[in-house]
Amino acid sequence: MLRAASAQVCGLATRKGRFRAGYDADLLLVDGNPLSDIGALTHPVAVMVRGQWVDVAL
Repeated sequence: MLRAASAQVCGLATRKGRFRAGYDADLLLVDGNPLSDIGALTHPVAVMVRGQWVDVAL
């Protein structure tokens, strides 16, 4: 898995890189497909950092 390999390289493999209990959850939810519209990343619908939802209202 790419995310696990990235976490390993960054020295974060014990906290990040897998969807498992006890690991930090960082998510960015967007309305759209960032593969076809990179601008979708500039308007997140929801953000989770270390398992906690973050207010994205500007």
